[in-house]
Amino acid sequence: MLNIKIIYNEVFVLPIFDRINDLVPTELEGTEQYLDLCTWNIKFFTAKPRRIETITSIMKEINADIYVLQEIADGAMDEVVHQLNLSGEHSYKVVYGKTGGDIRVTFMYDLEKVRAKQDIEELFQNERIIAENGIEAFPRLPLHGRFQVTHNVTDPFDFELVGVHLKSQRGNGWEQRKKAAEKLVDWIQTKAQDEDVIIAGDFNAPPGRREWKPFEELEEKGEILFKSFNPNGELSHLSGSRLDCILITDNVNEASIDSSTTVIRWKEILDGELYSRYKQKIHDEISDHLPVVSRFSFSNRDEND
Repeated sequence: MLNIKIIYNEVFVLPIFDRINDLVPTELEGTEQYLDLCTWNIKFFTAKPRRIETITSIMKEINADIYVLQEIADGAMDEVVHQLNLSGEHSYKVVYGKTGGDIRVTFMYDLEKVRAKQDIEELFQNERIIAENGIEAFPRLPLHGRFQVTHNVTDPFDFELVGVHLKSQRGNGWEQRKKAAEKLVDWIQTKAQDEDVIIAGDFNAPPGRREWKPFEELEEKGEILFKSFNPNGELSHLSGSRLDCILITDNVNEASIDSSTTVIRWKEILDGELYSRYKQKIHDEISDHLPVVSRFSFSNRDEND
């Protein structure tokens, strides 16, 4: 067994075109030493050349090992993967969910760091999961994979990853999100094959909201980290709220948040003249969501005893 330490779990600002290098601190760019997981809703991402160029540039700076992406059209990330792999520093592979039309949940992962242990598929494919208001709980089914970290570890580390894009707040939708949370909790407790689980994506409501009571109850039992892992005060949507989150089971080998966690403060940029000037351009060519990144380090358990 390995110990995992969460080095940071923060929101990266969307780099504003030619200022990308200035807005992603060097110490927080992806490295060979850690496993970096990024979740990002790239708002209606289709394969338009200008957006491909911009998103590729941003991903080069974030340099994550696994991306959990939302609102991706089928095939839209293929050219981004091709461009990122041209450097020879990565060997990204992309897998798209099958539901959601042009706004699918998508995994993109670096074969140099991790491998998929089985086919990546959507959960709950043969079920009808209906909320109290009579509507399907999942407008897009969660994407699921079992992964193994093979780079820079003495022993390979296995974990399960679920990517979500839950019901939006348009038309309220809290009943669907609550039902989705109940279903995910049941899956963690009864269906997950590994005790180490990460759920990442666009939850479409801040961590403290009433629909997350199923998560709250599990967190109170010490079985997951959710509300404590996603500070409400850190916006991930440019409207000013935290919608994009990462949930981990507490079994992720006694995961802990390092006291040296670095918080990237972008408020003065997003509230200032620069953002006001480029707001519509950012929304149109990048996204209205910010990437959220967690960094994991690994060590043998007996080395810390």
